[in-house]
Amino acid sequence: MHGIALKTPDGKDAGSSVEAAKEALYQVIPSRIGMAIPSMGVPPLIMSKLDKTAMYIKNPWLKAPTTVAITALALTFSTPACCAFFPQDSTIPLSRIEQPLRDELTHKFPGVTEFKYNKGL
Repeated sequence: MHGIALKTPDGKDAGSSVEAAKEALYQVIPSRIGMAIPSMGVPPLIMSKLDKTAMYIKNPWLKAPTTVAITALALTFSTPACCAFFPQDSTIPLSRIEQPLRDELTHKFPGVTEFKYNKGL
Protein backbone atom coordinates (compact mmCIF):
# COMPACT_ATOMS: atom_id res chain seq x y z
CA MET A 1 0.00 0.00 0.00
CA HIS A 2 2.80 2.41 0.88
CA GLY A 3 5.35 1.14 -1.60
CA ILE A 4 8.79 -0.37 -1.30
CA ALA A 5 11.97 1.41 -0.21
CA LEU A 6 14.10 2.85 -2.98
CA LYS A 7 17.82 3.53 -2.78
CA THR A 8 20.21 5.37 -5.04
CA PRO A 9 22.93 3.31 -6.75
CA ASP A 10 25.31 4.37 -3.95
CA GLY A 11 22.88 3.22 -1.23
CA LYS A 12 21.20 6.45 -0.03
CA ASP A 13 17.54 6.19 0.98
CA ALA A 14 15.37 7.78 -1.69
CA GLY A 15 11.78 7.14 -0.58
CA SER A 16 9.06 4.55 -1.17
CA SER A 17 7.57 3.65 -4.52
CA VAL A 18 4.31 1.85 -5.20
CA GLU A 19 5.44 1.16 -8.80
CA ALA A 20 8.62 -0.56 -7.57
CA ALA A 21 6.46 -2.65 -5.22
CA LYS A 22 4.32 -3.73 -8.19
CA GLU A 23 7.43 -4.73 -10.14
CA ALA A 24 8.66 -6.70 -7.12
CA LEU A 25 5.36 -8.59 -6.97
CA TYR A 26 5.53 -9.36 -10.70
CA GLN A 27 8.88 -11.02 -10.00
CA VAL A 28 7.99 -12.80 -6.76
CA ILE A 29 4.71 -14.35 -7.95
CA PRO A 30 6.22 -16.51 -10.74
CA SER A 31 9.01 -17.55 -8.38
CA ARG A 32 6.53 -18.72 -5.76
CA ILE A 33 4.46 -20.59 -8.34
CA GLY A 34 7.63 -22.20 -9.68
CA MET A 35 8.54 -23.34 -6.17
CA ALA A 36 5.21 -25.08 -5.71
CA ILE A 37 4.89 -26.85 -9.07
CA PRO A 38 7.55 -29.55 -8.51
CA SER A 39 6.31 -30.39 -5.03
CA MET A 40 2.73 -30.73 -6.27
CA GLY A 41 3.51 -32.57 -9.50
CA VAL A 42 6.47 -34.85 -8.88
CA PRO A 43 5.26 -36.77 -5.77
CA PRO A 44 1.93 -37.86 -7.29
CA LEU A 45 3.68 -39.04 -10.47
CA ILE A 46 6.25 -41.08 -8.56
CA MET A 47 3.76 -42.40 -6.01
CA SER A 48 1.37 -43.57 -8.76
CA LYS A 49 4.17 -45.88 -9.94
CA LEU A 50 5.33 -46.94 -6.46
CA ASP A 51 1.80 -47.73 -5.26
CA LYS A 52 1.73 -50.68 -7.65
CA THR A 53 4.93 -52.29 -6.34
CA ALA A 54 4.88 -55.27 -4.00
CA MET A 55 6.60 -53.37 -1.21
CA TYR A 56 3.89 -50.67 -1.06
CA ILE A 57 1.05 -53.15 -1.44
CA LYS A 58 2.38 -55.14 1.56
CA ASN A 59 3.31 -52.00 3.56
CA PRO A 60 0.79 -49.26 2.80
CA TRP A 61 2.04 -47.25 5.80
CA LEU A 62 5.16 -46.43 3.73
CA LYS A 63 3.14 -44.23 1.35
CA ALA A 64 2.92 -41.18 3.63
CA PRO A 65 6.61 -41.00 4.63
CA THR A 66 7.69 -41.63 1.03
CA THR A 67 5.42 -38.87 -0.22
CA VAL A 68 6.79 -36.47 2.39
CA ALA A 69 10.38 -37.40 1.49
CA ILE A 70 9.77 -36.89 -2.25
CA THR A 71 8.05 -33.56 -1.57
CA ALA A 72 10.95 -32.43 0.62
CA LEU A 73 13.41 -33.42 -2.08
CA ALA A 74 11.46 -31.49 -4.72
CA LEU A 75 11.33 -28.40 -2.47
CA THR A 76 15.04 -28.71 -1.68
CA PHE A 77 15.86 -28.06 -5.31
CA SER A 78 12.95 -25.92 -6.50
CA THR A 79 13.08 -23.34 -3.70
CA PRO A 80 16.64 -22.05 -4.21
CA ALA A 81 16.34 -22.32 -7.98
CA CYS A 82 13.16 -20.25 -8.07
CA CYS A 83 14.44 -17.72 -5.54
CA ALA A 84 17.38 -17.17 -7.89
CA PHE A 85 15.12 -16.66 -10.90
CA PHE A 86 15.16 -12.89 -10.35
CA PRO A 87 17.82 -10.92 -8.46
CA GLN A 88 16.84 -9.94 -4.93
CA ASP A 89 18.10 -6.40 -5.49
CA SER A 90 16.46 -5.01 -8.61
CA THR A 91 16.53 -1.67 -10.34
CA ILE A 92 13.80 0.57 -11.65
CA PRO A 93 14.36 3.43 -14.07
CA LEU A 94 13.26 6.87 -12.96
CA SER A 95 10.78 6.95 -15.86
CA ARG A 96 8.74 4.07 -14.35
CA ILE A 97 8.39 5.64 -10.88
CA GLU A 98 5.10 7.38 -10.11
CA GLN A 99 5.03 11.07 -11.05
CA PRO A 100 4.99 12.81 -7.62
CA LEU A 101 7.93 10.75 -6.37
CA ARG A 102 9.72 11.09 -9.72
CA ASP A 103 9.61 14.89 -9.43
CA GLU A 104 10.94 14.72 -5.85
CA LEU A 105 13.75 12.33 -6.81
CA THR A 106 14.74 14.43 -9.82
CA HIS A 107 15.31 17.44 -7.54
CA LYS A 108 16.81 15.49 -4.65
CA PHE A 109 19.16 13.32 -6.76
CA PRO A 110 19.94 15.16 -10.03
CA GLY A 111 21.50 12.96 -12.67
CA VAL A 112 20.36 9.66 -11.09
CA THR A 113 18.26 7.78 -13.63
CA GLU A 114 17.94 4.39 -11.89
CA PHE A 115 17.07 3.40 -8.35
CA LYS A 116 17.49 0.11 -6.51
CA TYR A 117 15.00 -1.79 -4.38
CA ASN A 118 15.03 -5.09 -2.52
CA LYS A 119 12.18 -7.22 -3.86
CA GLY A 120 12.40 -9.71 -1.00
CA LEU A 121 11.95 -13.43 -1.42
